[in-house]
Amino acid sequence: MRSLIAAVLVGLLLVTAAANGLGKTTKYKKSDLTPNKELELGTGDAIVILEDAKPSDIKEIVAQSSNPDVKVRTLDSDGKTVLLITGDKKGQAKIGWKVTLNDGSAGGFIDLVVNVK
Repeated sequence: MRSLIAAVLVGLLLVTAAANGLGKTTKYKKSDLTPNKELELGTGDAIVILEDAKPSDIKEIVAQSSNPDVKVRTLDSDGKTVLLITGDKKGQAKIGWKVTLNDGSAGGFIDLVVNVK
């Protein structure tokens, strides 16, 4: 059931991304990523990452990119937290995010390398 809900959520995000003028959208679960993993992204395309924590459990989430032409945004959608990464120009960026939960524990991800082609 959770997989079905996640699939519907990501499907809705893909439709939203397409409606916002984004090109190809590639989706990942956070659990599929490893430190220093390199992902490729075309200019005008998007990467959607499904974060493990629910929006209601999150006190704060901070996302950053080492390259101003590669943007990372966090979105809450249907009880899921997602990160949307887009690239305007060719280049490389290290993406990271930190999640602080209401119970004081922390999570997130560091050193996700995104190559915009």
